[in-house]
Amino acid sequence: MKKLLLTLALLLALTLPALAEPMVAADGYTAWLGENSHMYLLDPAGATKVLRYPIADIHGIADGSVYVLAQDGREFAIRLDGSQTIELSAGQSGADIVAAPFVLADGALYALRADGSRQLLATSVTAAAANTDRIFFITQTITGVTSLKALTRDSIAGTNTTILPTLLGMGVEDAASMTASEDALGVIAADGSITVISLIDMSRSTHPATSADTARVVCIGTDVLRYARNEQGWWLLQADTDLPTLTLVDPSVSTAANREPGSSYVSTATPTATLRPIATPSPTPTRRATATPKPTATPTPEEAYPRLEYGDRGTAVRNLQRRLNALGYPVGKVDGVWGENTQLAVNLFQCALGWTERDYASSAMQEKLYSRSAPQYDPYSPLREGDKGTDVKLMQKALFDLGYLGTDEEEEVDGKYGPITTQAIIAFQAAAGYMLEDTGYADADTLFLLFSDAAPRNPALSAPTDPNYPEFIVPDTPPATDTDLVIWIEPRS
Repeated sequence: MKKLLLTLALLLALTLPALAEPMVAADGYTAWLGENSHMYLLDPAGATKVLRYPIADIHGIADGSVYVLAQDGREFAIRLDGSQTIELSAGQSGADIVAAPFVLADGALYALRADGSRQLLATSVTAAAANTDRIFFITQTITGVTSLKALTRDSIAGTNTTILPTLLGMGVEDAASMTASEDALGVIAADGSITVISLIDMSRSTHPATSADTARVVCIGTDVLRYARNEQGWWLLQADTDLPTLTLVDPSVSTAANREPGSSYVSTATPTATLRPIATPSPTPTRRATATPKPTATPTPEEAYPRLEYGDRGTAVRNLQRRLNALGYPVGKVDGVWGENTQLAVNLFQCALGWTERDYASSAMQEKLYSRSAPQYDPYSPLREGDKGTDVKLMQKALFDLGYLGTDEEEEVDGKYGPITTQAIIAFQAAAGYMLEDTGYADADTLFLLFSDAAPRNPALSAPTDPNYPEFIVPDTPPATDTDLVIWIEPRS
């Protein structure tokens, strides 16, 4: 019976028209399908609204609206501020209005341009997804090696040159689908198992398969939501799951002052703030014209973003932390207090800009931070001799901890990529064997291994003096066959 259902599901996937997603993220907003097929909308300030109308599919976000297909077949454009819901004209679809960022066909990933042309981004791709800022994809070689990579959407626009993606880490073997929220990736493997990858610290959690019908997994804050499609092609939230399920959000308390973006508050009453009800369309429905706003004075950067510095507290610091966090910088806890972790994240952002590191965030820096072109944090961005900054210091700290960079941490970990650091990188690359070339240049592959648990210690180090340091010693006489291998643990002398 289970095989029959799986076969029917596969046939259904082949015969149904192409659909969008149960969740989309763009322009700082996240829209997803929750309980009862209602659409939930999370805004950049952390407030959540809910549209209490059965929705089958979400096409995407564009022009200040989220475009959806209702279960009754009607197409709607819902203003992101919740002020208006418009039914599209007959024959018009949100899928025609929202430009898809990419297409994945036969393992080839293409960026889609406004003029309809395509640009090849990668091959051997098993799954791909996009959020506001980046396109993520998983590649898998014929030998089974997987990689998770990303490209910024800004870097793709307007260029036909080859763009090198950022390596984020290991992928998921035999990935069948992937979705991307602002904070996490949800990946389903061919066996139905689920992997959740945090885009904040790249940590992972895995969940066993619970249904052969699961087609998408979506991560909203701490909630992991699974979706299937029914005979009509609608996305439906799967409730029979051991994973965390969606909790109703009370918009009356979902404000930036008391809630982190993406987190959930259990509602004790029916939410009162909702998107406006759908109005009955006129006989010839058209999209309502938007009034031209009166010109207003553009604030200067100093007025919009007052200078912040180490030790400051308050809403402005919290907003700074949230933005850094969203871009992947290791800001730690978003608590509105500028401490050591916030200082580290600010310095890394200044490094990414190529600016001098400071213990404050100037108005100009904040303007860059809140812009759409703000650089994402890339811990594996290549470094070379002559570079300076906190990113170099983090690399040196890893080299020091592994025994490649002297014995005086204060002297050697100085944030300056000089000849001594170059020799340390060469020694590390040599210890890695065939995996790396001995160039002295800290490329992405070198940094990925250096910051991983598999990083080799300096083989030239003398034995530790700690007599309790364990060493694994295989017995001279191997154990008999069909028994467990015995490993003796003895202290080093």
